[in-house]
Amino acid sequence: WEGPSANQQAAMAPGVSENVRVIVRIRPLTQREIDRGDEEMIRLVTDTSLQVSDPSSMRGGRPMSALAYQFAGCFGPSCPQDQLFEGSGLKTLLDHILEGYSATAFAYGP
Repeated sequence: WEGPSANQQAAMAPGVSENVRVIVRIRPLTQREIDRGDEEMIRLVTDTSLQVSDPSSMRGGRPMSALAYQFAGCFGPSCPQDQLFEGSGLKTLLDHILEGYSATAFAYGP
């Protein structure tokens, strides 16, 4: 993993005012999912976009349609936790909280 991109760094820059920023990490498949033969249906396209394949459109083992989504930042399944923490801006957010500012971080997933 190469660290946060220029787009991600700009979004995390001090003094940048924003109300909501959505960062997405595509998690790796679990061992159970691998054992079942599941395939990844979400693909990192750029550092700010991803593509979700439609499993009902599978032909010959390949999805025929997919939807693209844009976010403030996207991280792939190979991104380590510590680099995600730094690159997502969460570390900066926590520093601001310690300075007395109000903030909320919401994380979801297994």
